[in-house]
Amino acid sequence: MKLDCHIVKDLLPLYAEGLTGAESAKDIREHLAECPACQKELLELQSTDFPTPFVGEKPKGGSAFKKIMGRLHRELHTVFCVAIVFFLLFGFSLTAGSDVLFNVLIMPVAGVIAYLAFRWRAIYMLPLLLILTELAALLLRFVEMEPVEVLGWTLIYSLFALAGALVAFLLHFAFGKESML
Repeated sequence: MKLDCHIVKDLLPLYAEGLTGAESAKDIREHLAECPACQKELLELQSTDFPTPFVGEKPKGGSAFKKIMGRLHRELHTVFCVAIVFFLLFGFSLTAGSDVLFNVLIMPVAGVIAYLAFRWRAIYMLPLLLILTELAALLLRFVEMEPVEVLGWTLIYSLFALAGALVAFLLHFAFGKESML
């Protein structure tokens, strides 16, 4: 597409910063090859003291921001996993006593945290974490129960935790839909 000078002059600051799309940049380069006035304008933009981090093509590789966000995401994921295991151990410790009804609150909270950490994978990760946590508690003599009893409580707690994950999913879905409007 052939661009007029007035359009290219409007787009040159974006082009100099590397903020135009690939097709626009191609059209601008074609125009610059034929127009000395726009070439001069581009040289003036590039010679200013304004920071121009990208001239032409953008650099390959991840930016520092993406690296920081990736690291933060991994650290939050670790914190969520530790919180889930804590809630599961705490809830399982209440199983043998008279405070077992607190698990009606504890396990859904673990489900919400699991949804935040694993999203849709919480469906299978949560019961797996429950089984592993309860088997570890059983092996460490944290509680005195029979293995069949442990599996029964695991099933009950999995249902409560999955209900919490479902609530978190529904809230995430509802608020995600509102922000799209």
